[in-house]
Amino acid sequence: RVIRKANTEAGRNIRKAASDIKGKPINLEAAANGFAQSLDDLGVRLVPDSKGNLRPDFEFSQLSPGDRGPMKEVIRQMNIRGRDGTIDGLTAHKMKKIIDNNVTFGKVKTGLSGDAEKALKGFRSSINKALGDTFPEYGKQNKIYSETIGVLDTFQDIAGKKLNLSGDNVDKSVGTMMKGLLSNDKARIRLLDSITEIEAAAKKFGIGDRKLLPGKGLGSDDLLNQILFADELDARFGPVARGSLGGVLAKEIQRGAQILKGGPGEAAVALTAKGVEKARGINDKAAFKSMKELLKKGKK
Repeated sequence: RVIRKANTEAGRNIRKAASDIKGKPINLEAAANGFAQSLDDLGVRLVPDSKGNLRPDFEFSQLSPGDRGPMKEVIRQMNIRGRDGTIDGLTAHKMKKIIDNNVTFGKVKTGLSGDAEKALKGFRSSINKALGDTFPEYGKQNKIYSETIGVLDTFQDIAGKKLNLSGDNVDKSVGTMMKGLLSNDKARIRLLDSITEIEAAAKKFGIGDRKLLPGKGLGSDDLLNQILFADELDARFGPVARGSLGGVLAKEIQRGAQILKGGPGEAAVALTAKGVEKARGINDKAAFKSMKELLKKGKK
């Protein structure tokens, strides 16, 4: 939530910064020349048409038809925005968005090859650099947005598309997923790297020195300690999920007690429940003692 909030605020600030640089000139000559060179390397020539606009000539290019569509659209939009002869900051920002609409960041857009994707992303990166160098506030907010969206996208990729990170019950799903660190799951290393990124971004953009777990011992903002703590809770107290074996057994014992309440079988049910607890090796006093020992170890 901390990272998503920072990302949302940065996006809002970028839009404001883009509005503030409307009418302020920016030099995109280096970006345009770099893009033209990339196209030339791919066998694409830029030739003027009857209206004086540049259009791509793919006659000697190795690019497939799926690559040509996005290229044509980006160049067409460049022509539209460059007709008055000057490019301002807001126009450059919009050119970035045009490339975003034609390239899916984080994965290759369907039909777009690596060469075409590289050329378009390189052009976008050059425009982005020019915007940051020319307008510092835009660059500052853009950096925050880029870093936070990168962390979120990486975690979403590991979690899968079906997990809604904005959902009301996302904490439960993510909690279960985090426990994969304690297994031999093949995604364990990627998840560990992602958690490290999450912690760094949270400290940098939101949490600061505030402790995620209050008090001494495991009181640092360390997600790994929290995961271990939660796992130890399950190990000491037993699973709390109602659908678990322990949860179902406890529920059935309680139901039996209600049915036999006041009758001769009530004592037998109580003894059964006590026996189950003993068999599992769990009681509140011993469990709390174990947890206190765990917390003491965290202080050392």
